[in-house]
Amino acid sequence: MVTEKSLPGMSEDEFVEQFGFGISTRYTGQPPQLTEGYSPARVSLGKSNVEIFKKLSPADQVAYNHALLGNNLGATFAMSLEAEDFSRCGGCTLEAIKQVFKPEQISATYYNPKDALVNKDPRMKAALRTYFEKMRAAGFEYNHPDEVEGDVRKRLDAILGGETPLVEKLSPEQQAALKKLQEYERRVAKANLRSEEEIFDPVEARILKEMYARKSE
Repeated sequence: MVTEKSLPGMSEDEFVEQFGFGISTRYTGQPPQLTEGYSPARVSLGKSNVEIFKKLSPADQVAYNHALLGNNLGATFAMSLEAEDFSRCGGCTLEAIKQVFKPEQISATYYNPKDALVNKDPRMKAALRTYFEKMRAAGFEYNHPDEVEGDVRKRLDAILGGETPLVEKLSPEQQAALKKLQEYERRVAKANLRSEEEIFDPVEARILKEMYARKSE
């Protein structure tokens, strides 16, 4: 989970500058086990599983990943858990999730009860109004930091058309759209990080501290 938005030797600001959230900017179309360099999906699968996968024939590799992950090869369990969104999971990964999590927790519309309580607080409502105004001034229309990554994923899915082709096999129109989305992701991630740090995070920290202090009394 930690690897999704971090890289050894790189600060958070540097990571965002280069990768944004690491969604469209890391897309290659390669199976996660075969990607080189920065690959949270590969790391989250574990070294042993990756080595087993590499020994399979190309046809068996395709069958393996379809059985494990379904159609979204990047939707590993760890990355989906970090994003609090299991809606893109498939294969036996999704079947295992269904054995542990409640149906509403798997839904794309699920919202963590803790986050719901925080967002009801009048101080957070005021902070979110300020967040919206700051993001709009930067050229983006988002009401909450949680909306941004999901929107980038939807935009990427729309470009790919529900498939996971290799980047070099994308049509010229798709490649142009992907490059445009990558630029957008870097810009919106920078604006979102600044707004979160200045507006959202301090208020959330105060509210959570009070919530957990009350529970411990």
